[in-house]
Amino acid sequence: MNHHIPVEASLGLAIGFLVVTWAAFRSSDAPKPGVMSRGGMAAVLVYAVLAVPVFATSGLTLLGLVVLLVVIALAFAANTLSRGRAAQDSPGTLERFTRTAVSIGIAAVLLVSAAQTISLVGRLDPRIVVVTVAAVAAYLVFAQGLAATHRIGSTTMWFMIVPVVVALFLGLFLGGADVLVPPLRPVAGISAASAVGIALALIAIGWADNTLRTSARVGKWSPVRTLLGPLVVVALIVVGLLMFLGGGVLVPSLEFFTVPANLDKVPGVAGAALLFLTVLFTGLTAHALSGTATGEPDAQLSKTTTTTLWAAIIAAVLALVGLGAPMLLLLTSLVAAALLGAQAAGRHADRGLAVGLVVALFALTALLVTGETAVGWWTGLAVLVTAVAAWAAAVTGTGESRAVPAA
Repeated sequence: MNHHIPVEASLGLAIGFLVVTWAAFRSSDAPKPGVMSRGGMAAVLVYAVLAVPVFATSGLTLLGLVVLLVVIALAFAANTLSRGRAAQDSPGTLERFTRTAVSIGIAAVLLVSAAQTISLVGRLDPRIVVVTVAAVAAYLVFAQGLAATHRIGSTTMWFMIVPVVVALFLGLFLGGADVLVPPLRPVAGISAASAVGIALALIAIGWADNTLRTSARVGKWSPVRTLLGPLVVVALIVVGLLMFLGGGVLVPSLEFFTVPANLDKVPGVAGAALLFLTVLFTGLTAHALSGTATGEPDAQLSKTTTTTLWAAIIAAVLALVGLGAPMLLLLTSLVAAALLGAQAAGRHADRGLAVGLVVALFALTALLVTGETAVGWWTGLAVLVTAVAAWAAAVTGTGESRAVPAA
């Protein structure tokens, strides 16, 4: 065992934070179109990070990969559709608070994932990982606004070349395509219940995701290109791992504990892995936090807001209290479902949203009482019921609050 792993881990994290800081401050001008496009790709990549654990816990196969890509595309499509509808999109509306809550929930899930992954590789206290990643991401968004998140997102997408190359190398030279169909390694694969549950959850989250919505509005990037980029990256990484691991990726499993725990046997490998993970999770967390910003961005996309700092604190607390990523994902999807249903009605969105949030609370209580909080039929039904209740309340409501076409 390499007894210098604490030093190597610290260097990996420090250099990773320096990379994202350099990316955020490397220019005082507004990001170029290519940077904005890659920043949008990083925002889409967040959906993959949210969904992959659901697939991997039952065994991710080639068929599961196809379903995963469809789920990511559905979340993106929901966000695209949501841009045609908006309530009174000012900082004081219930819609704004709901979108902020969804962004905080996404950031909290990312922080939990960062803590689990980085602490496993670097043998660091996960609480320290949560605090440092949240603090750095929040500071960069506060200091440079959307310009920072898109520059960091662009850098993150360039860094994604590394896992693509590594995964394909392992798959092609230490495995083979013949193990993909049928899988050499027997795994259950994702069930229909889990697939439907995570699809409904991400559709709701995609609709309410203010990060991707704002990026599309100010970046004016090509939707097809912005979606295809992350899909190709995810597909190449997973296919490489499937070829290497016998056609099935299962987490937790022996290799996903022994391999990271022994990266320090080759000096520099653990540090390089931590550098990449730091850039990845800090970049994605910064993207999520940027969705909490209020007001319109300035010409350089660098307008700052203290809302981001408070959002980072709340997200870090949620990640530290031990709720776990699945519960945080459930909470976020229920809140998002209320907004989806209310805005889908096309009128009286504020009333529908208020009713939807109340129904979401009752749905969450029912799931907790029955113990059915794992992603599946019941969580999917809870998301669906919340959205339908919000839609019905908006359709039958009275008042002046109406959903209007987004600018």
